[in-house]
Amino acid sequence: MPEFKYTILDANGRQTSDRMTAGNAGEVAAQLRSSGKFVVSIREVAAGKTASGGGLDTAIVLSALLPFGRAKKKDIVLLFRQLAVLLKSGVSIVQAFRILERQSRKRGLIRLLQRLRQMLESGESLSRAMATNKRVFTPFMISMVQAAEASGELDTIMEQIADQLEAALEFKQTMITSMIYPILVVVMTVVAVSVLTLVIIPKFLPILANAGRQMPWSTRMVVDITKWALVYGKTVLLGLIGLVVVLPLLKKTEEGGYLIDWVLLKVPVIGMILKCGMVVNFSRNLATLFASGVSISDALKTVRGTVRNHVGARVIDKMVENILAGGNLAEPLQQANHVFPAMVGEMLATSEETGEVEQVLLLTAQIHQKMLETYVKRMNAMIEPLLIVFLGSIVGFIFYALLSGMMAAYGV
Repeated sequence: MPEFKYTILDANGRQTSDRMTAGNAGEVAAQLRSSGKFVVSIREVAAGKTASGGGLDTAIVLSALLPFGRAKKKDIVLLFRQLAVLLKSGVSIVQAFRILERQSRKRGLIRLLQRLRQMLESGESLSRAMATNKRVFTPFMISMVQAAEASGELDTIMEQIADQLEAALEFKQTMITSMIYPILVVVMTVVAVSVLTLVIIPKFLPILANAGRQMPWSTRMVVDITKWALVYGKTVLLGLIGLVVVLPLLKKTEEGGYLIDWVLLKVPVIGMILKCGMVVNFSRNLATLFASGVSISDALKTVRGTVRNHVGARVIDKMVENILAGGNLAEPLQQANHVFPAMVGEMLATSEETGEVEQVLLLTAQIHQKMLETYVKRMNAMIEPLLIVFLGSIVGFIFYALLSGMMAAYGV
């Protein structure tokens, strides 16, 4: 009979490995589950080979070197969803990865599944395997899986991760969609004004200059702006390109990112949108980690990495310090109501008194997501007509200035 090497989680969440002789892997899994063990992996030990597993194959090595074909976020969401279904069906985790690897048609996802399966077969835990692929798996996902391995509820946690990722992805797509129209209007405004200033108006300059008459103030203003743009236009364009390049680099630094985020939070409407988005992200992720059994301090440190705002991250740092010093969660938030809306600190303070932190965090996320959607709709409702009026006013003023200049040049 063939010999199988299996890895299980005991009642304390520790991984142990051993060998068993059986007719097939299914018999091994059934025997282990009947004794109350959570099966992590089962694989047959080939004759003449050690159970430590072979080295990485050529596809795995190439996947680390080739940047193209990387798994997308929606692929990762589907991966967690499928893993949850397979694990609930009693399939071992290594076999689940083999199944997903066979049915996948995307090269980047196949390489990712191969890397994870190879590490699982060599005895590594899933969270450790995920930690070696940090460009795909976030600290939030890794912390959730670590908690699942400790509690033995890997299938349930996989489903929770999938739900959370789906909600975050849908939320992001909604925000992007709502901003497409205002951005298009701004781009068209810039293009229209640039064409009028740099292409059309310069053709009228010789006529206006040779007229020998006093031009109206509107015409003189447009002519002066056009001459300035012709001289300094390239410098301004290079400056804008440099700004577009420098700002993202500055945003990645601690002090530069803090300054940029602080300024953005002070901008009317936009600042409130950023605050609500930060609260949704913070509350939902923290509630999910709490539900998975992650400690408060570890959960806060993980959530800090998911909050892409340096100002908010410093508030979370203070929360960690306060917790480690024996304080509560709400106090740092109440002191930072210029970053997190005052409602968040008050709701969290009440939840700590009633012992319903997880439920209140989820409620906070739901409330602020509704508020965020309202603010975005309001911003679009204001921006769209303002931009259209602004574009129409500029174009109308330029044509009025040119028409007035031509009439003055011909003595009309």
